Amino acid sequence: MEDVAALAQQQILAGSDIGTSDLEGALVDMMGHNVDYAEVYLQNLRSESWGLEDGIVKDGSFSVDAGIG
Repeated sequence: MEDVAALAQQQILAGSDIGTSDLEGALVDMMGHNVDYAEVYLQNLRSESWGLEDGIVKDGSFSVDAGIG
């Protein structure tokens, strides 16, 4: 199984405004408040849509939603 950190960096962080320093900052913030349980949520969602009418492309859209929480 591929290393989870390497997979996250390749799939989510590459090509986005989120870097490993952002992840480190989130973890430092969580650990600085005597937290018993915490998690980091990474998201990378891409969607594409095409509208056809009689075989002709009438509209299209592309969306990218990425973040950390």
